[in-house]
Amino acid sequence: MTRRERMERRAERREDWAAKREASADAASERAHTLGAAIPFGQPILVGHHSERRDRNYRARIDAAMTRSVEDARAAERHSDRARGIARQLATSVFSDDEDAIERIRERIASREARRDRVKAFNASCRKGAPDRSLLTEKERDDLDSTSRTASYMLSKGGGFPRYVLTNLGAAIRKDKERIAEIECRAQRSEEARADGGVTVRRSGDYCAVTFAEKPARTVLDALKAAGFRWSGGSWHGVQDSLPAELRD
Repeated sequence: MTRRERMERRAERREDWAAKREASADAASERAHTLGAAIPFGQPILVGHHSERRDRNYRARIDAAMTRSVEDARAAERHSDRARGIARQLATSVFSDDEDAIERIRERIASREARRDRVKAFNASCRKGAPDRSLLTEKERDDLDSTSRTASYMLSKGGGFPRYVLTNLGAAIRKDKERIAEIECRAQRSEEARADGGVTVRRSGDYCAVTFAEKPARTVLDALKAAGFRWSGGSWHGVQDSLPAELRD
């Protein structure tokens, strides 16, 4: 199961929990109103009357139902918020095990490189004393004009974008290129593991790295964790002498 699929399942569970808690909140609210309708409006507790104890217990049931309704409504909103957050992350993120991960990252690199070129060209026109706003996209022009976005797009003395905008773009581009290389390397190691029967153990001195072609059984993962192995870059890394017995051969 890919990371995206696992997150989609988490979002579905959150949505289910939200629906159940919302239904429970509605039921508790209805119960509180039904109980409350039996008490005449403004009717106080008759202190000292033989009905006092029964009346207090009855009103406590109303309070408990209303409290349950509020708690369930808040829980439903929390689960809904979490589900929406996961949905936003799914819509904007590229996960390494996505089938089209490399393609989407390359598209993002191309978009950022194009934006970097536009910013450079615009800053150059500003230094010449003739800012050419036509070099920018509509959103970039809006960013320049928006006083509420000064934290992200402060204008430099010459009227162009500050240097850190280009620095940040360059860093993001380099990070994406490194990520592509990592994904390709991970895919190659997985293919090697598949060719080796499903698992490859690469030894280096006192340490080793274990790569699986497919996610192994939970018992194998638990054994690796118990032996002190840690997951990083598509493989499990640890001390060679601690390698679980089922993987030594």
